[in-house]
Amino acid sequence: CGNNTPNINYTGVIEGETHTISSPFSDRLIVLNVSEGDWVNRGDVLGNIDDSSLILNLKALHSSSDQLQLQEKDAEISLEQINETFEHYNSMYQKNLSLLKEEAVSDQTVRDLKLQVDKWNRDRRSAGIKLQVLKSQQESIQFQIEQVEDTRAKAVLIASSDGYIDKIYFELEEFLPPLRPIMDLVNLDNVWCYIYMSELELAAVSPGDPVEGRVADYLFTGEVRHINSRSEFSPKEILSPDNRKALVYAVKISFKNPEKILKLGMPIDVYLKNSTKKTSNE
Repeated sequence: CGNNTPNINYTGVIEGETHTISSPFSDRLIVLNVSEGDWVNRGDVLGNIDDSSLILNLKALHSSSDQLQLQEKDAEISLEQINETFEHYNSMYQKNLSLLKEEAVSDQTVRDLKLQVDKWNRDRRSAGIKLQVLKSQQESIQFQIEQVEDTRAKAVLIASSDGYIDKIYFELEEFLPPLRPIMDLVNLDNVWCYIYMSELELAAVSPGDPVEGRVADYLFTGEVRHINSRSEFSPKEILSPDNRKALVYAVKISFKNPEKILKLGMPIDVYLKNSTKKTSNE
C-alpha cells in the first residue's frame, strides 16, 4: 500500500473566479433581487439602476435628431433649387458665348451671365457644404443615442456566469458612484489554490502532474497548472513542509469542482503523488 500513499503534503487556500458587477453610471440602486450567498444562473437579473436621467437624455437627443432631419430636407430643397438656377445661367452663358463669336450679342451680356454663373456656383458649393455639416451633426447625434442606449441597457444588472453572490457593497436606494463594484459573483466550476515549494522540491514537479486534494472526507482530483518562474519569501500563512526555507516558488493547483463543494477561503490538503522523476543529485 506504500506505493499508493502520497508522500508530499501541503496546505492551500481555495481561490476562484470572481466576477465583479459594476455600476456603469451614477444613480440609485432601485431594484436588488439577490442577497449574499444566493446562487444564481448566467443571465439572471440581479438588480436595476435608476435610468430615468438616461431616458430624458435620449428624448432630448431624439428631438435634436428630428430637428436636424427637417434642416437637412430644407437644405436639400435649397441645394436642388440652386443647382437648377446654376444650370440655367450656365446654359445661357454657353449659348451667348457662342453668339459672341458671331457678334450676335454684346460682350457685356456675356460678362453679366458669367458673373451669374460664378455666383450660383459659389452658392451651390456653400449649400453643399451646409448639407454635409448637417449630415455630420446627425451622425454625431446618432452615435450619442447609441452610447446612451448601451449605457441604459447596462442599468439592468445581469449575472455573467453561474455562481453565488459573495458580497454586496450597496443597499437598496443607495446612490452608486460610477464604475464602483456593486456585488461580487463567484464561479465555483473551476477553483484553484497555491502551494509553496522549495527549489529542491520543485525539481520533481511539472505542469500537468496529477494532484489530489482533500477536505474532510471529500477527495478532489486536480493538476499542477502553473509554476512561478521567480521565487519569493515564504508567506506567513503558508504552508510548506519545511518552512525553514527562506525562498519558495508558488505553484498553482487547479481542481475540478462539479458539485460546488469547494468554496473560496476553504483550506485544502494537497497531495503530490510519488514521482518517478529524478533530480540532478540522483
